[in-house]
Amino acid sequence: MRGLGKWLVVCVLLTVLFAASCGSDRQVPNPYGALQTPGPPPPARPGAQVWAVGTPLLVVTSANGGATWTTSHRVTTDNPFSEVLFGVTFADARHGWAVGRAGVVLATTDGGSQWTMQHVATNAVCLLQAAATDARHAWAVGLAGNGASGLILATTDGGSTWQAQYDGPDVLSAVAFSDARHGWAVGSKAILVTADGGAHWCVQRPVASRYHLKAVAFSDARHGWAVGGMGNADRKPGFIMATSDGGKHWTTKLSQTLDCLNGVSFVDARHGWVVGNWGVLYRTTDGGATWTLIHLNPYWGLGAVSFGDTRHGWAVVHPESAPSGDTAHGWGVLHQLALLATSDGGTTWVPVRTAQGPAGPVIITDVTCRETPGSH
Repeated sequence: MRGLGKWLVVCVLLTVLFAASCGSDRQVPNPYGALQTPGPPPPARPGAQVWAVGTPLLVVTSANGGATWTTSHRVTTDNPFSEVLFGVTFADARHGWAVGRAGVVLATTDGGSQWTMQHVATNAVCLLQAAATDARHAWAVGLAGNGASGLILATTDGGSTWQAQYDGPDVLSAVAFSDARHGWAVGSKAILVTADGGAHWCVQRPVASRYHLKAVAFSDARHGWAVGGMGNADRKPGFIMATSDGGKHWTTKLSQTLDCLNGVSFVDARHGWVVGNWGVLYRTTDGGATWTLIHLNPYWGLGAVSFGDTRHGWAVVHPESAPSGDTAHGWGVLHQLALLATSDGGTTWVPVRTAQGPAGPVIITDVTCRETPGSH
């Protein structure tokens, strides 16, 4: 599951910090050098908006395609790993939501300059991803009861109130809506579907126990894709499933990929990208009939991906496996706030440094972007 994978990243980083505090003198080459010394920022493109979230309750925004960044929300805490935003979504250029641990929901109505707290549940609730179709309708999915059940929350009034729409046995990791009525949620047991805005959710397709769905995307009410991994090994193979009839039938388009797949983004019914562990990225230009593998740095676990058009996209970098003797570089990654950016449809990627915040560890967990006319 995408959210649980993010928690595993936190555990990896904590292991790095613990090893550093123990004074290990075993030195290894720094696998994160490119992240710590990113190249120049992308050229400014007014109207090309990017939002990234993480910890501690961190939101960084760019209104010009990543040329400049602003830290628009952040809290001060002694334990940043207890204040995590896992997902971010925007319905349009102004209205967005970010969700996270302890049922936190942040909302903005001005494109991300200011964020307000809309909903806080108990510590037993963790919201992992969100989707929105307009300024009033949004959904958030995750887990409740310390992982014992899945949860879907929804708002129909812009977030003034949030109501539970689903409480079942499946921990839900991602959600996607093609319009205010048609939506899908995925998790460890099934693909759920609604045709009435979430008033009723039903199982559209059960998922075998060895399968773990981590992300889902729909370009319209008919064309959708779900990705994940199989098995419980550290390097479990991944898969891509697709539907062209709104989920009535799902077929496996790519199986036994190099590793687990964590994120998917489609800008239309033909152009899509999927990212996963150990630096794997797959690209399609024919709706998923064929996929091209672009293998990035194997130390970069790619946790999320978002494209605004067929050329411009962003991916979240997670350190895949930090050597225990790398006493300084774990902190370097934490401070880096690195994202990967592409302007050629995913053929080449460069690390981009976002706004520098105060001292203390920070981790990026999710990213979304939006291209407006005239931003090219």
